[in-house]
Amino acid sequence: MAFKYEYELEDKVIAVLQNHTNTFLRQFPLFNRVIDFVAIDKNDNVFGIEFKLNNCKKVLEQAKKNKSSFDYFYICLPQKNFKYNFYEKVKEAGIGLMLYDDKKEFLEYKILASSTCEKWYPNLEYIRNLLNNNGNYFGN
Repeated sequence: MAFKYEYELEDKVIAVLQNHTNTFLRQFPLFNRVIDFVAIDKNDNVFGIEFKLNNCKKVLEQAKKNKSSFDYFYICLPQKNFKYNFYEKVKEAGIGLMLYDDKKEFLEYKILASSTCEKWYPNLEYIRNLLNNNGNYFGN
């Protein structure tokens, strides 16, 4: 199945990730934008994910702007839409890269995210508090 809509990719990946998180929220408002998925993992790290079916340049810019509010930040793309020249740009930015193979129904961590060095702690704690109080919501 090829993904027609971004939320289809999100649904598949989140079904895998929810087993590795303590709490999560979808479509999380932050400033004047929305983060597709935010969660607290089993080690109490706050991480975010931006999903895109294509338009790698746009998702990389979004991730760069948002990563300071998280311990770790990822981009998730369908495996078939991955272009290798995108790999180096993501790695340089310290952002993680997940690829989802819809034929094998397999999520691959192509690049593990680096811990964000320049964290904006007021935002990080705001997100952590909201997750702890309102987590596990599958909103759209």
